[in-house]
Amino acid sequence: MRKTLIAVAASLMVAPVAPTFAMKIIVTNQVLPEILNSITQDGDSNIDVNEDQFLNGDDWQVSAAGGSIGTAIDTGVAPERRVGSLLANGAGLTFGIYDRANAANRVPLFASGDPEGAQYVMQILLDGSVRVDFENTGVTFRRNLFGFYLTDGETTRFSDWHLNPEMSVHSIFFAGNGEVLQIGDFAPGRFSPGEWIMAWEFSDTSGGSGDFDDFVLLVESVNPVPTPGTLALFGLGLVGVAFAMRRRRVV
Repeated sequence: MRKTLIAVAASLMVAPVAPTFAMKIIVTNQVLPEILNSITQDGDSNIDVNEDQFLNGDDWQVSAAGGSIGTAIDTGVAPERRVGSLLANGAGLTFGIYDRANAANRVPLFASGDPEGAQYVMQILLDGSVRVDFENTGVTFRRNLFGFYLTDGETTRFSDWHLNPEMSVHSIFFAGNGEVLQIGDFAPGRFSPGEWIMAWEFSDTSGGSGDFDDFVLLVESVNPVPTPGTLALFGLGLVGVAFAMRRRRVV
């Protein structure tokens, strides 16, 4: 029996597990820090765009009873900062959410050129139907579990980096840190827990770097959800603990 337990535990511990967390990615220019400075009340954001990245932003859920709000920060409407979100082929970008159970099941929320301060209200009802700005979209998700996407209509980048070519990271996330932000014409407010700044890079990032200034927005009342890979690692940890306890009793 003891040999069987040892064999089972050993096989679990060496079993390959898909990568769970994205690696930190290098932001290659100062445009994203300038964008964050521009919305910080004192003009100097405390977010370090390389060190403060949240690395498990694959899956999300609405965390507030009334839904989630998204606010555009930079979608390509400010040429003095950047014109990069209009691609070489003239296409703009569309940002939205996709059903975690079916990445082809999508709801658009923002588009290139939406001005700073533009907003949406997104809700997922008990039956999975998705409402935007209190109107039913006609799209139904399996449940309150989704990811974010950015597309030019031909190529799509996903918040779940496992779905991207070469498992490349195209979105980075920064958690609320208590700073006072002022976006568009809205009165200043705290960047609080449960709020996230998302910065997207549409071009190739397989080399581990990018500008991440193609689409920047604030999303509130959403929480990240542990991925199956995270739960698998947790399960392996429990197996290890159980095996250690068993071995102590036997010895």
